[in-house]
Amino acid sequence: RRLENRFALLRGGSRDAPERHQTLIAVIDWSWNLLDESQRTALRRLAVFPASFPLEAAEAVTAVGDILRLGSLVTKSLVHVVEDGDRFRYRLLETVRLYATEKLVAAGEADELRERHAHWVLESMAAIPLVQRWFGDDRGSVDVDDVRAALEWSSTSGSPTLSAALASGINWMRFDQWRDGRRWCEPLADAEGLDDRSRLQVLGMLCYLDVVDLSYERAGYLDRRAKQALSIAEGIDDPLVPVLWTVRGTLSGALAGQARDHELADLSVEWMETGVAMT
Repeated sequence: RRLENRFALLRGGSRDAPERHQTLIAVIDWSWNLLDESQRTALRRLAVFPASFPLEAAEAVTAVGDILRLGSLVTKSLVHVVEDGDRFRYRLLETVRLYATEKLVAAGEADELRERHAHWVLESMAAIPLVQRWFGDDRGSVDVDDVRAALEWSSTSGSPTLSAALASGINWMRFDQWRDGRRWCEPLADAEGLDDRSRLQVLGMLCYLDVVDLSYERAGYLDRRAKQALSIAEGIDDPLVPVLWTVRGTLSGALAGQARDHELADLSVEWMETGVAMT
């Protein structure tokens, strides 16, 4: 718990050591003071990335993250190179990132950069072909930590529509983060200010996350969510309609099996057949 505030923990160092080595903060201060203004700007803006990032992301989000500046920060050990197959990604050590975040906030750029980062995350996810996003091996340029960071910003400073697009645009199951996906989707499903299509996308993701790990305890809740999603989908003639009929049948079947409800079991089969017939 104390390591969460590592600067506060490490501000006291040996009095016999040189001044710049007495504390961790002083060491990073020393490195920071050796940078020119363009390098400082790049470093503090790169703090918006919570995990490793490709060069294109640095260029798109920070507007100063070109290869020359990144290279100069790499030689000073403030940015580290991560091999990613035949490409390179970059990252900041967490302590450096926290330090740079303080500088970003002090410069009054934090909200602007976090908004840029959130939109980069959304655009990068949309650029990955749908089949690859859900079934391929390449996870693309976006890390699940990027999605979390974007959601944390958009949930307080962005719009619910942006949050809904972020929460429903990533396959949480591929990252084995279905609980995290549910945590973001559940409140968004009832958020005010969402258009029907955005709410439907969140409800669809919520049903998917629970169907793949269905328990009887949540089947009733998910059945209500599936009905809600189906009502919206039918109202806007969305392609998800047949899928949602099948999902509703699956959820109702789970309830029927647990309760030994033969009438509900017959309905669940009928609903699944309805969905299949519509495909």
